[in-house]
Amino acid sequence: MYWVLAFALSILGLFGPVLTLIGLPGTWLIITLALLAQWAARDTFNWWTLGLCLVLAIIGEIVEFAAGAVGTRHGGGTRSASVGALIGGIVGAIAGAAFPPVIGAIIWGVVGAAVGAIIGEFSTGNRHWRSHLAIGSAAATGKAVGTVIKTAIAIVIYTVVVVAAFVP
Repeated sequence: MYWVLAFALSILGLFGPVLTLIGLPGTWLIITLALLAQWAARDTFNWWTLGLCLVLAIIGEIVEFAAGAVGTRHGGGTRSASVGALIGGIVGAIAGAAFPPVIGAIIWGVVGAAVGAIIGEFSTGNRHWRSHLAIGSAAATGKAVGTVIKTAIAIVIYTVVVVAAFVP
């Protein structure tokens, strides 16, 4: 039974990084699968391992949501533009999840971060169009980089869970 669970976890867990890349909660899928395996067969995992994966997943969420704002600041945007990028990235990812199916959340999350940063920068009234577009581009780049970093974290979580599952 133990080996069947470990094998199933390793196969089903592969969906985690893929889902994370397209803007869905893949890190949480991996953790949920690990918790189910722990429930089904006690002592499948050390609780420190599960705790580490939980902390990594939370860090991944924070990085993904904050990356657009950090990119905005790096591109010379104001605090208003950073807040706009953060809100725009979240709203864009949620609203665009179905347009186009599967990859809409990442596309519209990046677009939302850019639009939010531009709107936030306009609210300060102290820059020209070109600087607004550069700040929006920096926000979009930051959001895309955040998604890549979160996907890398999902791969680390998957690797930790699978290795821990196969090492009794």
